[in-house]
Amino acid sequence: DSDFAESLEKEAKTSNKDLKKAAKKDFDKMYLAQQIKMHEKALATITDTLIPSTTNPELRSHLEKTQAAVKTHLEHALKLNASVQ
Repeated sequence: DSDFAESLEKEAKTSNKDLKKAAKKDFDKMYLAQQIKMHEKALATITDTLIPSTTNPELRSHLEKTQAAVKTHLEHALKLNASVQ
């Protein structure tokens, strides 16, 4: 495992623990904030590191499709976050 993968796993575990401790009234906002942060990080990694580094056309195509899906999920999370009180 890479240091990057290990840091993502650790961050996910911490996020899950925080959600389990969250007051019911704060859960939605906290969950969305975490999702936004993780999607922003994933999108930046795909865009700035993975796509520029790959030389395999099939892998590049897969990463570009994944990039589009992550971007769509991020946009949806941002819209939801704006409507959650």
